[in-house]
Amino acid sequence: MNKVYILGAGASAGYDKSKVSLCPPTSRDFFQRAMDLIDDKEKESFEEQRFQNLFKYLDKYYSLKKEDLRIKDIDIEEVLTILDLETSENEFNEARRELLEMVYLTLNEILYGERCPYHKKLIENLKSTDTIITFNWDLLLDNIFSEKEDIPNYKYKFSKYYQNGKWENFNSITYSNSPALIKLHGSLNWMKCNDCEKDYCYILSGKVAADQIINPEDTKTKCPECDKKMEPIIIPPTLAKKYKSKVFDELWKEALNALKDASEIVIIGYSLPITDFRVKWLFMKSVAMRKKPIEKLTLVDKYPDNLCDKYKNLFRINDDKFICIKGGIKEYTNMYDRV
Repeated sequence: MNKVYILGAGASAGYDKSKVSLCPPTSRDFFQRAMDLIDDKEKESFEEQRFQNLFKYLDKYYSLKKEDLRIKDIDIEEVLTILDLETSENEFNEARRELLEMVYLTLNEILYGERCPYHKKLIENLKSTDTIITFNWDLLLDNIFSEKEDIPNYKYKFSKYYQNGKWENFNSITYSNSPALIKLHGSLNWMKCNDCEKDYCYILSGKVAADQIINPEDTKTKCPECDKKMEPIIIPPTLAKKYKSKVFDELWKEALNALKDASEIVIIGYSLPITDFRVKWLFMKSVAMRKKPIEKLTLVDKYPDNLCDKYKNLFRINDDKFICIKGGIKEYTNMYDRV
């Protein structure tokens, strides 16, 4: 009996052990969360320089000052999508680069803290044949898997792995036989070199810090083959998501195989946004390829009312095989204690 868990941003939003006492951001409140972290004059002055092109862009085109970002809703997906439309001018390229850097650093700071007890409980109740499919870049799951095994079972072989202070080839590392962790939008600890076109994975004790990964002075950010600066392997939250790469080609195939063979599917905190056309197609294709119907579909979401019929229709499942839980990953994993 193969079980597949699908985790969206709502699953990470359930993390409540942050040292800065903030919940992970959604697309609509990202800027508010980011500005909450800039809480003193010294840091604010530093961020003014670090993100000056982004702040100028938001002021010029959105009429938003820095102080407005603390109180107004502005969807980061909209901002990045519009920035992606302009690729020829340095003004927009720099604003886009700084916005992505702000995303990495905001997630890094908010998600720094104790291991998430809810993600940990979820992992502890998995079978080796189970699969987690996630659209989140964060390392809440990765760090817990790494405590038990050397390398999380990403279902992909990277060119090299950074572990215990050195680079190792795939054949030199211990690959986990634990349940698969398929990250369809990339991960903060995955990097690529645009020069030699190789991809790399970081397994660091404690956590992989985004401030290390994007720091050009840190030796870990240089390609071990050609010594050029590398970039994170992530799919930014934009309308036109660009998936063309060897990593994503293989991961989406693995996700399709897991879904089409799953006897049970659990969806936690993924609202199926209208812009995620490829995700919807992944679900539709997996259903069309199935040899047997799904035995059980569980939806866990804080706002499930508009999602239940969508998922039942998408996975072609009847009411008697559908369960809806109003809440998040905390409420779902608390159910283990009642079994």
